[in-house]
Amino acid sequence: DANATTDFEVTLENGLTYAHLAYQLAKMIVPNWVTIPLELSEVAANLFQGYQAYNLGDKGRASHALFDALVGVAALPLDAVGARNELGAFKVPRSVVAASKNGLRFEAPGTFSGDAPGFVPLPAGSRFAGMYAKEGKFYVKLGDDYEEAYFDKANNIVRVGNPRSSTAGTWADTNSQIQRDPVSGHWRTVPRLDLKGGSPDSFAQQFSTKFPQTPGSSAQKFDAIMNPADGDQLGAVGGRANFPKVSWYDSNSKYQVIPSEMASHTPNGFYSEQFLKDVTRNDYHVLLGEFPRTDANGLVDMHGYQGFNMRLNKDPANPASPKAKLKELKEVIPDPNLRAKMSEVAHQGLMFDPTYGLITRLKGDLQFRSDNAEYYLYYNPDSKDTAKVMVESWGSILDPNTSAKVPGIGVHMQRSIDLHKDAKGEWELNPSAPIRYEVRVS
Repeated sequence: DANATTDFEVTLENGLTYAHLAYQLAKMIVPNWVTIPLELSEVAANLFQGYQAYNLGDKGRASHALFDALVGVAALPLDAVGARNELGAFKVPRSVVAASKNGLRFEAPGTFSGDAPGFVPLPAGSRFAGMYAKEGKFYVKLGDDYEEAYFDKANNIVRVGNPRSSTAGTWADTNSQIQRDPVSGHWRTVPRLDLKGGSPDSFAQQFSTKFPQTPGSSAQKFDAIMNPADGDQLGAVGGRANFPKVSWYDSNSKYQVIPSEMASHTPNGFYSEQFLKDVTRNDYHVLLGEFPRTDANGLVDMHGYQGFNMRLNKDPANPASPKAKLKELKEVIPDPNLRAKMSEVAHQGLMFDPTYGLITRLKGDLQFRSDNAEYYLYYNPDSKDTAKVMVESWGSILDPNTSAKVPGIGVHMQRSIDLHKDAKGEWELNPSAPIRYEVRVS
């Protein structure tokens, strides 16, 4: 039979098929200069398909395969040139939070995988882990959708949008910036700068001119680290004029639980894994009774709070275990569904937006380090359909060159989020999660 396939042809066909598959997968994950040798397998596979089709008398399919092979050969020089400008152009963005021995420590991103066909997750631990590749393009998962993303070389940031638009990568690029969450490894849209304080060039006055009652030497410390912005509230710590402070709000901030933050079955119960990591190393309080007052921006005012304040205590014999704290939590909040829902937000992920919002106000490459964070879980047994989670963080501004604290400056941030029962009696989160910032001369 002249049309029969020989053993050699079967072996060759299988080898080319595997090599071609390896090339298709590799070109989505690694730079072109690595995959160019494998690209030859695609050319060889097309030539072999043409040979098989010709032997079977299918001249139409043979001509198509030959044409595809010729196109592949012609594309090799272009791919070699373009290889320099694809993944090799990426740079690691500036870290959102500096390392801290005893303070708020963001976890390294975990593996981020999806189930959408064709979208290949980039390897965990790589520069852009959490992003996807498909057909030579990069994508990021925002909500339930996969959006195309690209690297803006001019500004050294990652954006979501069409990289082939006329303004992409220019000063007029208005596509949204995205940044990887240090806790979960997922990518999120970054709030625009004008929502956090505006352009520094739009303010002619300095902080030191805005505190007429304060000796200039104190207020001038603000001028060295940040720019004034609309919405700033000026005051003094404890009413003492020589300890000025600047505070502002982001009352429009939203929070959405991402998959890695959702509660699941663990050896310690039905909790978020992120919560279990933090509950062993941070202070957690349960406040029972009437809810504390909230200000006009929806943030908690603890002054004069008369409710029961219980601090969850570690097991002295095994401080690395969360069991002692979880046992106390179960005793004061018996509802397992409420505890699970609280755990989805009562962790460091709730501090990502406040941290980034603060950094957008700082000058140059100044960084922020959280020295301490405490979480408050509010629950009123007499009103079993509402609850609240709040986090407070105290930290310092760091010199990017030495990682030393900028002397005489302290930062306090607060964020809260409400929980309530829906019509089916299930606990759900109110997405509104306002933030209060305060920078003070200490």
